[in-house]
Amino acid sequence: MATDQNEWSPLQAGDRVSTEQRFEIIRDLKAKSGQSVLYLARLVQPRMLLSYQVLDQLLLLLGEPRWLLKYTRVFVLKVAKPGKEHNLARELRFLKQIKVDHLHLIRLYEHPAMPATASGVEQGVWPIRVAGVTNTSQTLHALALEYLAGGSLINLMKVYGGQLPPALAIEVALQVADGIQSLHDHGIIHQDLSPGNVVLRRQLSRVWPRRPEAVLIDLGVADTLEADERFGRSPYGKQIYLAPDRAEYPYLLHPPADVFSLGAVLYHMLAGRPDAHKTSSSKSTGWTRTDFPPLRQKVPHVPAELGDLVMSALDIDWQARPSLDNMRDRLRALPDVRLPGRALGPGRIIDRIAVATAIALALLVMVLAISQPWSHPGTDVFPTVTPLPVTTTTIHTTPTSLPLATSTAVR
Repeated sequence: MATDQNEWSPLQAGDRVSTEQRFEIIRDLKAKSGQSVLYLARLVQPRMLLSYQVLDQLLLLLGEPRWLLKYTRVFVLKVAKPGKEHNLARELRFLKQIKVDHLHLIRLYEHPAMPATASGVEQGVWPIRVAGVTNTSQTLHALALEYLAGGSLINLMKVYGGQLPPALAIEVALQVADGIQSLHDHGIIHQDLSPGNVVLRRQLSRVWPRRPEAVLIDLGVADTLEADERFGRSPYGKQIYLAPDRAEYPYLLHPPADVFSLGAVLYHMLAGRPDAHKTSSSKSTGWTRTDFPPLRQKVPHVPAELGDLVMSALDIDWQARPSLDNMRDRLRALPDVRLPGRALGPGRIIDRIAVATAIALALLVMVLAISQPWSHPGTDVFPTVTPLPVTTTTIHTTPTSLPLATSTAVR
């Protein structure tokens, strides 16, 4: 992809777009690909108390909580690059085909106040008129999706130095596998599974670990098993995570390709980014395959069962790979899955405020404690006990004069 295509960003913060100018851009999410550009936007309301600048800062300050996103009607506006509009229609069709709100699959943003799409455009894809690079008006197309505030799996791995603990990696892999299984149940192959297409539903705290909620996104290059246009197509997906059978036979569209990609993502989570060394190439497509050394050779502390499962998912022979159901069952049976798969995040501003407040309160308690009168070191101070006054009663004994016995002489 050319550099100018990577930097292509037709909208700016504050722009109001859509047929009725009902979408206001808050900021560019800096998530660009060869297919689209993502923006954080909100649905314009008749009376809005916060400007988009204030709302943006408030979201960053509070860690983008769900209640605030819902109240302010914030969502993601996915704008297709020129010539890639069909991918939006494809993604929209697949999301509607699934029909259910799966916890680990991206969802459409739906709200009763959403404007109606123009006639001739598929329901759910909005035409946008913006100023092009030559100052001429052009029409682009966009899709409204839910906003996932937790960042991508790549950011989570950076927090842990590039490698996740086994329990956490298993937790994320199981959630992604659940999302892939839902697609396969509807006859859909994702084809583009990678750490960049796995996003966490909410931000993780640097202070309080919590269970991550992984969501599989980007169905722009997904396809159905009943597709009639499979012959002569170029293989989709990022090279590191692309199954060799998809590279060799682009028309071969089957679930084992997603199993290989899931194994590559799990390998990446446990051992870091796979080596760039190439061991083979496809003569028909010119696509090269990335080498995956044995997992336990790179990460000895990984359980043997987990290492064998990952390497079996990365088997060159697609018929030797485990099925997705088998892979999920084996992941659940691993001893590490019983551990709490909780994760720390890169840190939120609200967390920093909470920590600073706790430190300030601790210092205040220390100052108050020190300011109390204490004894000087080396001296012992005992409380002075004043004895109660004792009343002494003196008993004076005066000898009593007893009458002398008078003896009367008997005469």
